[in-house]
Amino acid sequence: MHVHLRTRGTDIDYRFIGDTPKAFWWSEYKRRGLTDHEKPVIVVESDGAGWRIYLHGAESRRRDNRTTPITFSIVLASGAPEHGDRDDAADREFAFRLINLWLEAVSEPSGRSTVAERLDEVLPAITVDHWLASGVDPESARAAEKAVRMAFSSGLSEPEPPIAVSTSEPPYRRWLGDLSDEKSRETFVAHVRELLDGRQGKALILTFVQAPDDPVVADLAAAETGDLALLAARRGRTPVEGMHPLGKAEPVLPADGKDLRSRRPRPMGRKRLPLVALAVVILLVGLIAWLMLTGTGNATPLPALSAAATTITSCPTSKISPDMTPGEQPERPTSDPRAHRPWSCSASTAAAR
Repeated sequence: MHVHLRTRGTDIDYRFIGDTPKAFWWSEYKRRGLTDHEKPVIVVESDGAGWRIYLHGAESRRRDNRTTPITFSIVLASGAPEHGDRDDAADREFAFRLINLWLEAVSEPSGRSTVAERLDEVLPAITVDHWLASGVDPESARAAEKAVRMAFSSGLSEPEPPIAVSTSEPPYRRWLGDLSDEKSRETFVAHVRELLDGRQGKALILTFVQAPDDPVVADLAAAETGDLALLAARRGRTPVEGMHPLGKAEPVLPADGKDLRSRRPRPMGRKRLPLVALAVVILLVGLIAWLMLTGTGNATPLPALSAAATTITSCPTSKISPDMTPGEQPERPTSDPRAHRPWSCSASTAAAR
């Protein structure tokens, strides 16, 4: 499991200590109008093969040079076995316990939270300032990760009993409740446990959402195919009562009931593309040549070619007056329906010498 800690120092602005995650994936939710990742939030994602977590909003007792309270952010990501990383039950239990404590902190922000107290205990101001001043430093990153692990282990206090999680099937797999509702929080916790154990889906606190019928909620439900546990947390909202199902993301079906995706042609292999392009070019060249040889479209057979002489007349239906000047066009009969089209008539003779 990978652990990244973000905070600020007395004079140094917010940054990750020692090392930065490869992508700030959690910022996508702000772009979509779902949650402000600079507010107290929990964001959990699982694709079934791995999981990642973003936690923000625990308030330290430390203050910056303007006496503004300082906050913590923690990013967790499951290990990648293909890279030799370890992802065992102890890591999942650690992440689960941390999320539970964080949920307590963001749902009751009036007092000092257990999360902030534990982090402050292992992260004194002088130490944090030193780590931040070191910039990109693997040693500082490892020290910060060790401090976070220590803060939420049993080494700082009496061993804690396991967190009780309901084993009953949740009423919905895709739902929205309210951060202030105890039943919704309990179901949220159970949902997180399943995500860490390999179920596909997301568990999100949404600071821009105040009701189940917000358009961004419908967009999210339509875009996501896994489980969804959502807690509305917009400031000043009317609390959402109960848990509201969001339904499933189903494919759009035509009138005959067949899945549109089954009608899509299979992508053509790269090896076949040059052959198809060559065939198209040959057909186009043949068509152009046929149109040129047949004049305006009259499919009149061409006379046989001989080595002695060849005469080609492109206007077999027109009469050429013997007193016409060279290059003069014969008159097209007015009854011809193609009289408005541009046309020409020519003759050539070649004698063998």
